[in-house]
Amino acid sequence: ELGGLAEAQSELSSLSGLLGEALADSTRALASLSEDARAIVLAASETRQHPAEQVLREAIGTFLNQANDEAWTKIISRLRDGASPLSESLDVIVSEQLPPLRAKRTLILTRGGASPASTEKGQRHGTG
Repeated sequence: ELGGLAEAQSELSSLSGLLGEALADSTRALASLSEDARAIVLAASETRQHPAEQVLREAIGTFLNQANDEAWTKIISRLRDGASPLSESLDVIVSEQLPPLRAKRTLILTRGGASPASTEKGQRHGTG
């Protein structure tokens, strides 16, 4: 208000401390994620063939460099109103930076799982 730095701790300084802790101890940060966010990180880890902790660190770094105002607003509201600020902030970062899980769906079901029964097969040149 007077052009100087405030003495009180702000949401951004809290975030800086929390994310600094997460970057310093990525194993603890990974453990603090919600079950859904951890699954996203593990899937990205498998896809990229990198350790999950590294994927999480990279997601945090990318968020810090590229997040838009809407993403920062989500983080700040989690810091201000959340019951578990670190976990909730990291969940936002994961959802913003990593692709969501895709549900596996079976498009064609067959009896017995091996091959379609002769009555289930379509016509040679169509679905008949």
